[in-house]
Amino acid sequence: MSNMIDKFKIKENSIFYFTYTLLLICSIMSNVKFLMSFIPYIKYFAFGLMILFFVIRIKKMSLKIIIISLIIITVLMVSYIITGDNNILLLYLLILIYPGEDFEKFIKKDIIIRVVLCTIVIILYNMDLTNNYFMYRPDGRIRSSMGFAHPNNFGMYMFTICADYVYLNYQKFKIKNYLVILIMALLIYFVSNSRTSVIGLLLLLVLIFLSQKLKIKYLYNNFFKFIIINLPIIFIALTLIFVNLYNNHNEFVIKVNEILSNRIFYASSFLNEYDINLLGNKINYISTQEAKLISERASVLDNSYLSLVLNYGILTFIIIYYLLRKIINTAYEKKDGAMLSIITVYVLICMIESILYKYQFDIYIMYFALYLHQYSKKLGDNYE
Repeated sequence: MSNMIDKFKIKENSIFYFTYTLLLICSIMSNVKFLMSFIPYIKYFAFGLMILFFVIRIKKMSLKIIIISLIIITVLMVSYIITGDNNILLLYLLILIYPGEDFEKFIKKDIIIRVVLCTIVIILYNMDLTNNYFMYRPDGRIRSSMGFAHPNNFGMYMFTICADYVYLNYQKFKIKNYLVILIMALLIYFVSNSRTSVIGLLLLLVLIFLSQKLKIKYLYNNFFKFIIINLPIIFIALTLIFVNLYNNHNEFVIKVNEILSNRIFYASSFLNEYDINLLGNKINYISTQEAKLISERASVLDNSYLSLVLNYGILTFIIIYYLLRKIINTAYEKKDGAMLSIITVYVLICMIESILYKYQFDIYIMYFALYLHQYSKKLGDNYE
């Protein structure tokens, strides 16, 4: 009997990682010339697999988990129909079909999948088999996408790989580990000049140093916990305040806007154009690459919290906020310093990047699956 259960778990794990790999291929390899036309079909196939897997697993869930999950899926499905963006729906389905294994095992597999896929893209880039994209800073610095969709995408994929590396080595972090992250930060800076990714890596090193070398127990401080948990609310409030000050020509905020590459200007533009509602808006983004082709101004919203509210709606913002609260609480309960350090950095840099809810960049939101499995056990589910 135990052999049958083990075989069933192996099959479930295989289906999950196959589906997860397909989704990563759709994002990481989206600029590979011979794959571009197939990407939508691969994504739909992965989406279908997740729905099927969820239907199979639903038999093991308690009625309470089923009802909550179906309500959330319904909200996200309606939001998807309105916005045309299924990122958060895919993320939540991934969480629901996550195998009941230790998160460290998941990260070990994640880093292998990401390194392999990113290496393939970079090789194809050097073979001129990707749509190469270059940008220029005002000072003339060249930014290469290295075969990915955007230079910032290259930076964030490297950042995620580094986060995986930190998570796996957190307990025994030594000088050589610091050097690996610093070298990666330099690589990102000189190749794609993705400043958010570089800042994120440096912040991560600071948090590791404070907790590991100086033994500062800030991670387990209740005040620190309260601040981190409520940062999405704080950042939404700050965004609205800054936009209001910008609209009133506040000199300090105008200067901050320049430093942040017009992020406050774009936030103001989107708030003027779209209403805040429960289920979001279909927003017409114009990337810098598209803007260059059609000779128009780019229209991007690099703020995860405002993007959640405007693009996906208040209900979706509440769902993601709920997930974050449970992730942080679970990490505190497990005294998981690696997770607390990484999620803190993500929550901070998401003020200037729209990556919080995108599995391709922030896979650490999958940590919610641990809470879900724990909660299921309390209800007596046979969820695993």
